[in-house]
Amino acid sequence: MVVLDTNMMSVLKWRDTPKANTILDRLDRYPAKEIATTIITYEEQVRGWLSFIHQHQDKQHRRFPTMDLKIAAIVKTKSATLVSENLRHFTPIAGLTVENWL
Repeated sequence: MVVLDTNMMSVLKWRDTPKANTILDRLDRYPAKEIATTIITYEEQVRGWLSFIHQHQDKQHRRFPTMDLKIAAIVKTKSATLVSENLRHFTPIAGLTVENWL
C-alpha cells in the first residue's frame, strides 16, 4: 500500500506534466485498493480552495453561506462539477463548474 501526501496530490491535479506522469507511472504498479491518501491531505486541499474562494468573494463584495463555500471547496478539490439547483450561490465562484439538472 502507498499513501500519497498533499504535495503528491497537488502534483496530480496537473495531469499533463512530467512530475504527474512520473507519479502516475509509479501508481500503475499498485492495485487501486492499495492507493490512499489521508483525511489530513483532503482537509489541506479543501482549506486551500476555501481560502481562494474567500479571497475571490471579498473582491466581489459578496457573501455566501459558509456551508455553500465548503461545498464549493470540496468540489474544487475533486475538479468536479457541482449539481445544484442553487445557482445563485455557486455560479459567481471562479472556476467552479455548476449544473442544474432540474
